[in-house]
Amino acid sequence: MRSRLARWPLVFALVATCGVAARIGFGIYAARHVDQSLLDVQTYTRIAQNILDGHGFSLVPPHPTVFVAPLYPAALALVRYVTGSFSSMIAIQAILWVAVALLVQSIGEKWLDRRSARLASLFVLLHPELIAISAFLYSETLFVTFLYAALAALAIAATAAKPKALLCTLAASALLGLATLTRPVTLYFVPLAAALPFFWREHLGWKGATQVAVLALLGFAVVVAPWSLRNRARTGSLVPVATGGGTALWIGNYQPFDGEYRYQQTRELMDRLTSGLSEVEADRLLTKMAIQGMRQRPVEAMKLLAKKLWRYWLRSYEKLPDGRPRHWTVTGIGLQLLHLVLLSLAALGLWLSRRRWRIMLPFLLLVLYMTAIHSLSLPVPRYRLPLLPGLLLFAAAGLLSIYDRAKARRWESA
Repeated sequence: MRSRLARWPLVFALVATCGVAARIGFGIYAARHVDQSLLDVQTYTRIAQNILDGHGFSLVPPHPTVFVAPLYPAALALVRYVTGSFSSMIAIQAILWVAVALLVQSIGEKWLDRRSARLASLFVLLHPELIAISAFLYSETLFVTFLYAALAALAIAATAAKPKALLCTLAASALLGLATLTRPVTLYFVPLAAALPFFWREHLGWKGATQVAVLALLGFAVVVAPWSLRNRARTGSLVPVATGGGTALWIGNYQPFDGEYRYQQTRELMDRLTSGLSEVEADRLLTKMAIQGMRQRPVEAMKLLAKKLWRYWLRSYEKLPDGRPRHWTVTGIGLQLLHLVLLSLAALGLWLSRRRWRIMLPFLLLVLYMTAIHSLSLPVPRYRLPLLPGLLLFAAAGLLSIYDRAKARRWESA
């Protein structure tokens, strides 16, 4: 047993090195062979460059923008300032996934067991989709790092006494604030997460659970409020983090396009609909149009919702996330099969761990929340990636249970 424990740091270091090398290598390949002129990449790098050029957080100087959350463009600007290149962010993202793997291991040891936690950390380092996403200047890597750091803090708070639970909850809420300032999708998750302490009241009591919940909301507000005030001052409107929610809602519910983003067609249609409007006005108009469309054709809207639920959970990238139409390839089929196996193993792991649902509730709530948000708006495989490290944890538990049962049967038949 001691020899196994002693070997683990070496095993993790070797796999982590392979994971980092694969991410950097794929990043070099993608820079040469994959179309990088994507909307998100262009937006992030343009804002970052404008920050460096003294134009502030803007897309078209001198006009400030509220189209995206601030942390990722700010991080890109810092990386460009220090290293002289945006592409250095690829190496940083590769290293951040090592941190995510360690966070998943820490979470798994509290939710499940050490074996599952360690195996899951290796899965995080080697999963193809998680390798691919870090090769692009997308905000997912930074977002996932903050998100799983918050889940790790909540994993401690779930069983800790009141003083430690308060401290861990404050840390988790601040980290969720940073995650939201990276990708606004978690903005409405925090009020739901504030109810978690009431499920842990056995060791906190009602008073302690109330104090922890209030502290969680305050910690989140302290982190997010300065940016919200900036947006208010720049636009004259209440924009907690960024616009864009209306855009996603409209795209995902535009029935003539079957709720799909059709790249140039979608872009041109949105530009015509929102011509002459500010970012805030355009977002509000698209939100209004999306809701009107759902009300006018509720049956079609419900059918589309069911399709989007399927797209969110059962569709994988058939090609690289390069903004081009998807076509099935051998790689795509392999990724799809891998994803279906992962979901099956994760479902088994969740079922076997069901008695510990209270301590795992933050992740379970996150799964339901993300599913609802993206099914109502725009579901693409990329938006499922933040859930993948947690799913890998339960998939590891499911795989090990199958292995243990097969091993026991072999011993019985020997």
